Amino acid sequence: MGPDKGKSSARSLAALLDRCADEAWPATERQQVGPWVLRAASGVTQRANSVFTSGPPVADSCDLNDWIASAESFYADRWLPTVFYLSPAGVPGNLSRELDRRGYRIKESAEVWTAPADRLLQSIAIDSAYEIELADRPDAGWIDCAFDEPPQRRRVHQQIVKAITRKRAFASIRQGNLTVASGLAVLDQGWTGIFCMHTHRAYRRRGHAAAILATLAKWSMHNDSPLLYLQMVADNQPAQRLYQRCGFVFAYPFHFWSKGTKQGS
Repeated sequence: MGPDKGKSSARSLAALLDRCADEAWPATERQQVGPWVLRAASGVTQRANSVFTSGPPVADSCDLNDWIASAESFYADRWLPTVFYLSPAGVPGNLSRELDRRGYRIKESAEVWTAPADRLLQSIAIDSAYEIELADRPDAGWIDCAFDEPPQRRRVHQQIVKAITRKRAFASIRQGNLTVASGLAVLDQGWTGIFCMHTHRAYRRRGHAAAILATLAKWSMHNDSPLLYLQMVADNQPAQRLYQRCGFVFAYPFHFWSKGTKQGS
């Protein structure tokens, strides 16, 4: 495969999975500007509070100045920083250069990893002692586990997950009345996104996460969705080791750009 074809293939995959992830994690406010979507959710999570720039290719000589001005006005009206989500599918092609010229810098780097569901099931041994519950909506225990945070942030997270319109499964492992591990799978276009993987600190390193991943992989295959993807922060080495053991491989990077910040600051 030549370099141009390789870039085209990576861009196509990024365009598809970026769209799937955007649908799987719906911002409470959305506004279309050109090929972009301006997303806001009271500042909770960068995914839901950033300019979604992935879309069909457009000319570099497009109305970029107007689009950026509209984005900056949108977030200023909400007292939020203007943040751009930029992956290999970002448009126009010169966007990163233009953002850099305007004083934007990479605030955080993250990655998309993928795996065939059957490979994941072959890669990990499942502890049959764990009974995993699946539901199509989150209960209070799942929310408490997935979003162990201040009430205001938790309320916004709760709004986001309850607004998911795609077929989904909320996975829980319980010890008595306590939900000790959580996970979420969302189906779209033959792919299943994995989100909200969390295990209470006191219960970590016991195989809970692998057991939930395997259960969600089985659920995905049962729903004719044989491919999995997930997003994670680029320097999250513990998560990378877990997902590598489970058969995931790196697919492509993405970055959040914000004005006046530098990565790691």
